[in-house]
Amino acid sequence: MTSLYQSYLSQHPHLKDLLVPQPLPTLSTFTTFRDKLDRWMGRLAPGEPILIYGDYDADGLLSSSIADDCLRSLGYRTEIYIPDRIRDGYGFQSKTVVDHDLARFRHMLILDSGTNQSLYASKLPSNVLIVDHHEPDPDATLALSLLINPHLDYRGTGDFCTGSLMYLFVQHLAVRHPQIGKLLDRALVYAMITTLTDVCELTGHNRTLVQRGLQRIQGSDVNFGLNTLIRMVNPNMDEITEETVGWTIGPTINAAGRLLQPKAVLKLLSATSLAEAVGPAETLIQLNQVRRELTKTCAADANGQAKAQLHQAALVVYQPYWHLGIVGLIAAQVSNTYGKPTFAFGLHPSGEFWSGSGRAPEGQNILHIAHQCAKSILPGYGGHAGAMGLKLRHPKDLIDALQSPTIAGGIGKPIAEPISAAVGQVSNAALAEFDMLRPFGQGNPKPTFHFYGTFTYANPTKTGNGMMLTFCDRTGSFSAFWNEAVPPLNRSIQLYGQFGAPRLGDTRLPTFFIRKWQG
Repeated sequence: MTSLYQSYLSQHPHLKDLLVPQPLPTLSTFTTFRDKLDRWMGRLAPGEPILIYGDYDADGLLSSSIADDCLRSLGYRTEIYIPDRIRDGYGFQSKTVVDHDLARFRHMLILDSGTNQSLYASKLPSNVLIVDHHEPDPDATLALSLLINPHLDYRGTGDFCTGSLMYLFVQHLAVRHPQIGKLLDRALVYAMITTLTDVCELTGHNRTLVQRGLQRIQGSDVNFGLNTLIRMVNPNMDEITEETVGWTIGPTINAAGRLLQPKAVLKLLSATSLAEAVGPAETLIQLNQVRRELTKTCAADANGQAKAQLHQAALVVYQPYWHLGIVGLIAAQVSNTYGKPTFAFGLHPSGEFWSGSGRAPEGQNILHIAHQCAKSILPGYGGHAGAMGLKLRHPKDLIDALQSPTIAGGIGKPIAEPISAAVGQVSNAALAEFDMLRPFGQGNPKPTFHFYGTFTYANPTKTGNGMMLTFCDRTGSFSAFWNEAVPPLNRSIQLYGQFGAPRLGDTRLPTFFIRKWQG
């Protein structure tokens, strides 16, 4: 009898390629990266400070931190500038450079933004290198000589985030400077975290980076501050998986930038003692709790707006009072619920424009929408296929633009298909086979299972935000978790969800997390 795992591979034959081990990437594959980095490094002079211009999300913050560690190990003086989400907006902006006199720095390393502003950067009286992974605006004029971006030079090698590019940065410098070698494991772990938090494709080199990074972070000593945070959010010292990073560690780091305190992350990562690390770690945990509450408060309103737009190719939700730091989370939540690209907006404090984020299900390209809109509608945006940031005069303009068949025709379709199974087919051994495909994520989603039939349940137990219970049919039973009213019994229904293994006391129990039911 064909196993569930074998059936899944037959349904998704491209996933078989993930089972072939891949080496870690090296700069030997990326010669233009190496040449641009060498040219920039060759212009650095002892005693002249280097500006590291980062970004306020996990990718930008961890990339800035590892760049700072690396350059300081080589004896250079550095200063990190993280733009203010509200005052400066997203990315490398000419206004920010002028307002803060950043052109006074003879050397600049711009991380996780700057692609579309590279021409402006090339005219500064500075030695500039841009390391970024966001897709270029098709209409932008780029200064390629100072720009490292995988969308330009390294297509087909992986959807690298900036953290992964900085792993290559550190790796290359370690060849010539042995003292940098001690930072390689740190750069690898940071690349793993940023790849997961930026929802990059978990195929090719990215898959290897995440696999190796997850191995290295177990019992991690790569960074004292990060290790302290991990112990505080993971007190049982459970195995750290891609889900631990994607749902706990990553959001805790990202919360700082969302709620306008990104320097707390840099302070944490520079800590060298428990006394230095505990304070910023506690701050991040508290900010993440605030972030959760804010998102929860906005969810009902966002879902109400979305339900009225389900006839559209994409959804647009907005409120003037939504915190600009969480609009991306609102967009992600609505997109996950309805399976459509979603934009969420809040009104900028200036009252002059609306600032927002977009998210798309796997297989769909939210940037396609932005590329098709007129500049008069979207004067500024950036991102990649699955996520983007943007601003506009009013969200209603985007809703009107979405009526165009040109926009609807190029978004794409979600690619995840559920596995139809009988309850009796589920066992620890059957589910363990799927672990060979881990880590799950973009490009390799965690399998969704579909069960159809008439079910009974037993042993309902309230836990956290939902209920644990045992689902049964005539073929067998499994433990399940549901965070809403229990699906009806004594009639045929369809259940959709994913299996996990949460802790229950001192043991782990494979559990079916019900995402939705129909019938």
